[in-house]
Amino acid sequence: MKVKTGIHEINIGGLNLPMSFNILALDDFCMEQMISVSDLPGYLASPAGFLRLFAAMIRYGHKRKKMDCDLTDDDIADLVGMDMDVVIKGVGYFMPIESDPEKKSTPRKK
Repeated sequence: MKVKTGIHEINIGGLNLPMSFNILALDDFCMEQMISVSDLPGYLASPAGFLRLFAAMIRYGHKRKKMDCDLTDDDIADLVGMDMDVVIKGVGYFMPIESDPEKKSTPRKK
C-alpha cells in the first residue's frame, strides 16, 4: 500500500523548499529543543521558537523527499527576513494556528 505523504512546497527567498510535518517529526523537534509537547505553546509564542519549528518542517520535508538539506536555522531566518507571514503560512499547512487565543469561536446560526 502506498501512503500519500504530506509534503508541501513553499517559496522563500526565491527557493522552492519542501516542507513536511507529522507526529514523528514533532517528537524529534521536541527532543532537539529539549521541550515537552505540553511546553510547545509557550515555546512557539516567541518568534525564534516559531521560526525554529518552520525550519524543522523544511528539513523534514527534505528528508521525506530523500534530499540533502544543509540549511541551518540562521540560513532559513536569512531567507525569510522579517516576513513572518511566510512562516505562519508554512506552519499553518501542518498545524492549526489560532491568531487570537483569547477569541472564542461561536457556532454560526443556520
